Amino acid sequence: KRHLMNPLRHGVFAWMLLSHKVARWLLPWTIMFGAGGVALLAVDHAWARAALAAGAAVGALALAGWMWPESRPIPRFLGIPAFAVTGNLAAMPGFVRALSEEDGATWEPTRRDVVLTGS
Repeated sequence: KRHLMNPLRHGVFAWMLLSHKVARWLLPWTIMFGAGGVALLAVDHAWARAALAAGAAVGALALAGWMWPESRPIPRFLGIPAFAVTGNLAAMPGFVRALSEEDGATWEPTRRDVVLTGS
């Protein structure tokens, strides 16, 4: 639906759609490079060490969420970090693939037959 990102035709909506897509695709890369920068600062700054520790804690919670047995319901404090980290990791190869392919796959809602109920 690239045509929807034409600001001359769709105005503010095109800007909103494009900025959302750009933010969504660039966030994981920003996190990765930001973590690298914070790691460099951690040598001299206590706040950077604390930020790295917090990031490592989120990563550990996400890993625990991934490893959680499927037979048991996952606790929310593990599920949320696992979902957030997985979504960002999945966006990275998607971004690379979007830059390299001319026409990638497009998501469409599942087609469902309309169920008519009699009254």
